[in-house]
Amino acid sequence: MVNNFVELTLNNYRESREVKYYANLLNLTPKYLGRVIRTATDVLSPVKWIEQYVTAQAKRLIETHTTQTLQETAYLLGFSEPTSFYRYFKRVTGMTAKEYRDSASS
Repeated sequence: MVNNFVELTLNNYRESREVKYYANLLNLTPKYLGRVIRTATDVLSPVKWIEQYVTAQAKRLIETHTTQTLQETAYLLGFSEPTSFYRYFKRVTGMTAKEYRDSASS
């Protein structure tokens, strides 16, 4: 079940970052999925796992696509509005996407 969750996240993170979405795909309740993932990883909730994966993809895009705007990065990651991506990135990493880009290019 954990492997299925991970695979679904890798393939669908642009579609949704909601645990409920993945639980529905697995025919589970979000609460049960959370219990299974936390038990298997000893720490991470599905929300944290999704956040870490989306953030890693965002960082990779920012680092490797230096001519791409942060707005384009937001759309590539499936965010409907760039401001949603900016808030998400700041909440998860503690720095803005622009600050991350500047530090990565130094």
